[in-house]
Amino acid sequence: MNANLKPNTRGRGGLAVFRADHVGSFLRPKYLLDAHAQAVKGEITPAQLRAIEDKAIAEVVKLQEDVGLQSITDGELRREYFHIDFLKQLGGVKTEIPVAVQGPDGKEHLSPPVMKVIDKVCHVKDIQLADFQFLNSVTKRTPKVTIPSPTMLHFRGGRDAISRDAYPDLEEFFADVATAYRAELKALGDAGCTYVQLDDTNLAYLARYGVEGICASATIDDPARIFATAQEMKRLREAVEKHGMTLDLTDSVLLRSTLIDQERHPSIMLAQSPQRDRDIESFQNHIRACAAAGVPAVKYNMSILGVVRSGTMPGRGDALYATWRLKDAPRDQPLTRAGAVNADAAWERITYFLERVVPVANEYKVRIACHPQDPGMPPQGYRGVDRVLGTIEGLKKFLSIRASPYHGLNFCQGTISEDLEDPGTQIFDVIRYFGSRNKIFNVHFRNIRGHRDEFVEVFPDEGSVDFVKALKVYREIGYSGLLMPDHAPKVSTGVPDAELQNFAFAFGYIRGLIQSERHIG
Repeated sequence: MNANLKPNTRGRGGLAVFRADHVGSFLRPKYLLDAHAQAVKGEITPAQLRAIEDKAIAEVVKLQEDVGLQSITDGELRREYFHIDFLKQLGGVKTEIPVAVQGPDGKEHLSPPVMKVIDKVCHVKDIQLADFQFLNSVTKRTPKVTIPSPTMLHFRGGRDAISRDAYPDLEEFFADVATAYRAELKALGDAGCTYVQLDDTNLAYLARYGVEGICASATIDDPARIFATAQEMKRLREAVEKHGMTLDLTDSVLLRSTLIDQERHPSIMLAQSPQRDRDIESFQNHIRACAAAGVPAVKYNMSILGVVRSGTMPGRGDALYATWRLKDAPRDQPLTRAGAVNADAAWERITYFLERVVPVANEYKVRIACHPQDPGMPPQGYRGVDRVLGTIEGLKKFLSIRASPYHGLNFCQGTISEDLEDPGTQIFDVIRYFGSRNKIFNVHFRNIRGHRDEFVEVFPDEGSVDFVKALKVYREIGYSGLLMPDHAPKVSTGVPDAELQNFAFAFGYIRGLIQSERHIG
C-alpha cells in the first residue's frame, strides 16, 4: 500500500482528518517469491502457483480489512510487471525478450521487457476477470481492481514501438486501445465490479524530473465523438494536479501534425464542406469543454504534409538524428489526397477556420495555439502544397487574421529555426517580435544544427541556437509559459525506453538552465 497522508482539519473528538491514496501494491511474502522462482524453473505448475498466490492474497485482504480499509485490492501479488502483465494480453501486442544490461555495480541485470504493437490492438480475452472473482470471494468489502492506464502502451516506446503498417495514423491506434479497454471494463462490470483504478505512472515519470506543467490529451469515452467533454477534461486535469503539476494546454483529435493521407479527420484542411463545418463545431465544443474544466489553452496544426524529413544520420553515442535536406528530398513524390494547394487556397482554408473558431476562443477565454508548418518549403511548394505557415512573414499574416489575444502560436523554436538562414543570430529577434505582442502561448524548446533547407535535429545542448541566450530573451519579453522539449532524438540500438531517457535528459537540461539563468547577469 502506498499512502500519502496530508493533515487537513481536525474533526470531532480531536481526531485528525487525513487524505490517503490507496494504490494497491503490497510487498510479496518470501514464500510467494520462492514460489514464483520455482514456477520459472518449472518446478511447480501454474495451478500450484495460483493456489499459493490465492493464500497470499487472502492474507493481504485480511490485513487491509483489519486496518479498516473499505476498498480492498489483491495486493497485485500475481503480477511480475504492473503494466506489462496486463497490456501483453491485448491482441496485437508483443513483448520482446528482456536484454541484459550492465548496472552501476558492474553486474548484468535483465532490463524490463519491451512492448511493441505489431498488429491491430483488440480485446481477445477477459484479462482481470478471474482475479477479480477470487478477490470478490474473499472479502465482504468493496473489491478494487487496478489496471495500467491505456497511455502506458504508447508512452513507453513512443511512435517507433507501434507498427506503421498496422497504424499509419495514431488516432486509429488510440481508438482501438480505447475499444479494448471498454470491453475489459464491461466484462468486469458485468461480473459485479464497481471499482476500477487506472494507474498512470507516466505522470509520475514527468513529476520525477521536476516538470511543473504539461500538455496532455483527455481520454474520450465515446469513440464516435471527436471532442472531449468538460467532465473528461476535468478528469485529466485532476490526474495531472494529483502529481503536483498543472495542465497548461491540451491538444485535439482534429488538426494534428499528420500527413493528410493518413489523417482520419481531414475535412478542415481539405475544405470539404459540410463535414468541415461539423468538424469545426467539434473543435468549438472542445474549446468550451476546456473553459469549463479550467484548461487555458488548446494547441493545433494546420498542415497537409505533416512533419517532413529526408532521412536520419548518426548522432553522438548511439543516438539517431532526423534530418531535412531539400536537395536530397525526392522530386517525384505524388500529390497527396489534397491535390495541388496553392497559397490562395491555403489561406482560404485557414481563414475559414479562424473566422469560426476565434470568436469562440474569445467568448470562453481559451487560447488557441497554432504550430508552424514543419519545415518551411520553397515558394513553389512541395508535393504541390504551398506551406504558407513555413515562413516568419506567413506567421505574421496568420496572426493578423481575426487578431485576438486568444489567437497565437505554439512557438516551436526548432521549427522557427528551420525557417531561418542563420538561426544562431536571427532567432532572438523573432522571439522578441512575437513575444512582445503576447503571441507566444507555448514554447517547444528544441534545437537544430543547420539552417533553412538543410538541418539536423539534435539534443538541446549541441545545436545552432544558444539556449542560455534564448532563455534570457524569453525572460526579457516576460514569457511565463512552458518551455517544452520536443522531438527527442531516437536511438539506433534496442535500448528499452531510450526515447524516455532522452526526454529525461532534456527535462534536466532545461530545468538546470532555468535555475542557472536566474543568477546570470
